[in-house]
Amino acid sequence: MCVKDDVVALATLNTWHYLAFFMGAAVNGGAGSGMAPISTPLEMQRQISECGASAVLTTEAVLPKVLEAVEKCPKVKTIVVVGDCQKDSNDEIVSWDDVIRTKHLDFDDVEIDAKQDVIHLPFSRSDRLNVSILEPPFDFERENYLLYLPFYHVYGLLMALDALHLGVCSVMMSHFNSTVFCQSIEKYKMRTVNVVPPILLLMVKSPLAAKFDLSSVELIVSGAAPLGKGLCEEVIRKLPKAKIQQGDIGYLDNDCHLFVVDRLKELIKVKGFQVPPAELESLLLTHPKIKDAAVVGIKHENLGEVPKAYIVAQANASLTEDEVHLFVNDKVSKYKQLLGGIEFIDEIPKAPSGKILRRLLRKKHNNNTL
Repeated sequence: MCVKDDVVALATLNTWHYLAFFMGAAVNGGAGSGMAPISTPLEMQRQISECGASAVLTTEAVLPKVLEAVEKCPKVKTIVVVGDCQKDSNDEIVSWDDVIRTKHLDFDDVEIDAKQDVIHLPFSRSDRLNVSILEPPFDFERENYLLYLPFYHVYGLLMALDALHLGVCSVMMSHFNSTVFCQSIEKYKMRTVNVVPPILLLMVKSPLAAKFDLSSVELIVSGAAPLGKGLCEEVIRKLPKAKIQQGDIGYLDNDCHLFVVDRLKELIKVKGFQVPPAELESLLLTHPKIKDAAVVGIKHENLGEVPKAYIVAQANASLTEDEVHLFVNDKVSKYKQLLGGIEFIDEIPKAPSGKILRRLLRKKHNNNTL
């Protein structure tokens, strides 16, 4: 099914099938690319096309969207489905159960160049975990991982691959559940926890979390979205043993404690999901009444950030916010919708090179001036 340089796409919740499929491609010299199961068919189609996938792993619940997506992806030859699978007359669809019943074949040895060959084509990014600051030092034979972050996001996949590589005992969650999350930390005395800011908020403010003993936690790695100064300080108060890591922009207080609170990247982080402004801008510019557009992330109390669009309408065009929302919402996942609102302006501020000056738009939002 997979040979050297092939790419497979994966659209499932967290499950051992995901890791088996990913590693199966890797040992044959191929690469994997994870897709969010909540993606729209159009978004799946774009990713499958861009990564050049020839096979897709999915579940029966997501299969209809995958089938719609691959209609315009002729390179896809196989769709492996976990769960009940109605093949009908579609020869592309293969049941996972049929795959594992297949008689073992002898495979040719594959030469893999670790410095050149690709194993993963992520459409998201995250920061690396540094466990060197733990005291006592991290012991891979005694530590426990909590694998709840989605594998289709590089953050979650790196944790899962770390666990496989190091042989770390892990608790896998198909999706986030706050009770199971807290129970697992308490039961398995986890010292390191990887989070996104909304989950960190739950750990320090939720009445539910207060019912569990989370005192074993010494290192919290927060990624995928900006982490505010206030929440950092709350964590230090509630979990005094914990240290926090994130990335890019921060400040030192009078006691030389480092608080990392934002990123230098342009990606908008909506509750851990990444929204490239350029993707939404490209979509907006396909609307016949829109002359120019720019999208920036603005702070949101519960979601971290949300996209806000600044739009220049075509001359003499009658265009409303509702019309733009309807146009966008029909084509993107919910987390990519313009939850930060829409504002019509006369001109998008740009540098001489043509680069959008997003900092000026963020300043305009904060100060209501440009």
